[in-house]
Amino acid sequence: MANWKVKVWEAGRDRPVETEHHGNLDREGVINFFGLREPDVVRYEVTEIK
Repeated sequence: MANWKVKVWEAGRDRPVETEHHGNLDREGVINFFGLREPDVVRYEVTEIK
């Protein structure tokens, strides 16, 4: 089980969206789950919470 903190900067937004995921996904799984490679995502940070 892994815990992840996700911060996403989307086009057209002033502030990043912050959320967390607690589950059995690895880093790549979290990126796919949240759609972080979509064209409206300017930048993202995925950090594992220990």
